[in-house]
Amino acid sequence: MEVGNLPAFAAYGVDGCKAGWFYIAFGPSEKVRWGIERTIEELVVKAASDDRIFIDIPIGLPNDRVGRVCDTEARNKLGSQRRPSVFSAPIRAVLRHTNNYSRANQISKELTGKGELKGKGLNKQTFNILPKIKEVDDLLGSCGKARKVIREIHPEVCFWALAGNRPMQYKKNILKGFCERLAVLRELWPSISETIEAILEDEKVLEEHKRGNLDGDDILDAAAAAITAWAEPQALKTLPEHPPRDQRGLPMEMVYVPCGAARLKH
Repeated sequence: MEVGNLPAFAAYGVDGCKAGWFYIAFGPSEKVRWGIERTIEELVVKAASDDRIFIDIPIGLPNDRVGRVCDTEARNKLGSQRRPSVFSAPIRAVLRHTNNYSRANQISKELTGKGELKGKGLNKQTFNILPKIKEVDDLLGSCGKARKVIREIHPEVCFWALAGNRPMQYKKNILKGFCERLAVLRELWPSISETIEAILEDEKVLEEHKRGNLDGDDILDAAAAAITAWAEPQALKTLPEHPPRDQRGLPMEMVYVPCGAARLKH
């Protein structure tokens, strides 16, 4: 396993879970770290200013007329089987209504009625993660450090890239899907199964897992994000290749690393 010339930064892969935010972090030592933070701000405070936090959450949000190119390109890359995993990012105006689906859906339809989105409503899956989208959006709006270290990934895009531009065949929440994704990660991280066992033996993580606040696929998604964040800077790619920015200057992108350019880990 490649352990020499380790980069000076830490690479965090982060996935939202019911307990907050689960993360896996690599180096600048050989040790792999993990944990659950209640808020994303707590993780940003913990990180150094040169670290990377790659997170599965929409960051650059569309306005009332034009959707995100990265969402469209991700669906195209993932094909018919996995494209439903890419939820359309909400317009920022609905973030004021995280506890009222009817109102959020109405606003989405009203404000997108004359644009490219054509009166697009808000699906329930996106509404369910609105509090987390708002949490990250608020932090990026108020914290320069957060803007520097946080970037958006989509786990299925990460797996697609790490598998040699091959979409996963099975859903991640079934055994075949878990094993399929684990096999992809094992090619780059041969000891990942042992790490997952150690994670699930961690007292805090185990308690949240037992309560149903952390799923096994949350761990795999965070691992894929961490491997992506661990890549050499020049190896990172984005959907789209030249990401536009939203009205607040946030990039509307999904970051990934091709399998041949991914850095090996423990």
